[in-house]
Amino acid sequence: MSTSNRFGIVLARSGSKRLMDKNFRMFANSSLWQIAMRFAEEAGLIPVLSSDNTEALYQAEQKGWTPVLRSKVNSGDETTSEDSLRFTVAALGIPKDSDLVLLQPTSPLRSQSSFRQGDQIWRDNNPDFGTVLMSVTEDNSEYWIGDDQFDRKRIGRISKNFQRTSETREKIYRENGNFYFLKAGFLDSNEFLTDSSVWNFSTPPSEDCDIDTEENFCLAEILFNAIYSKEYFR
Repeated sequence: MSTSNRFGIVLARSGSKRLMDKNFRMFANSSLWQIAMRFAEEAGLIPVLSSDNTEALYQAEQKGWTPVLRSKVNSGDETTSEDSLRFTVAALGIPKDSDLVLLQPTSPLRSQSSFRQGDQIWRDNNPDFGTVLMSVTEDNSEYWIGDDQFDRKRIGRISKNFQRTSETREKIYRENGNFYFLKAGFLDSNEFLTDSSVWNFSTPPSEDCDIDTEENFCLAEILFNAIYSKEYFR
């Protein structure tokens, strides 16, 4: 597969409010950012690490991956993924018609089969600069909203039928952070990824893991040990 204009972008800044340096935590014998970079390489993408962590950038360069040093201004708590992608694309001079796949380090359970599924959809449908394809998890749960535990209401269309079982209830789909496909030209706009014309595809619940807390991290390790072979990450 040609990788001349297809990039796997891994955004890995230092620090984090809820889980300190989560992008650099060790998971199944590798750090989370390394798992994401290796995934990009195995998927036939050009692996790009965009980070303010000079040690990680050095390690990436030693492995033949593309490092991009982000400024402190572009690595703060208020910096969005879109801001970081714009900085990275500009730093590398990536052409507007290039394919980008955002691979968040905090989703280590994504699979190559799910990538191929999304990639096929992306390639087959000739997306324009205003389109983003993201992965979602199918969810048939009931959700409630309200400030008082005695005065809460079901939300969403599922509330119209109180007799539905979980098997027959109308499904909703939740963004899971595993994959975001877009054209580099999308970043010329000031839109967020999810403000655009969004396509989506479902990935298995076993891959639904977005690490943002210590509890998330522990649950991801349990799930990994139960389902995946550690050979996958070597």
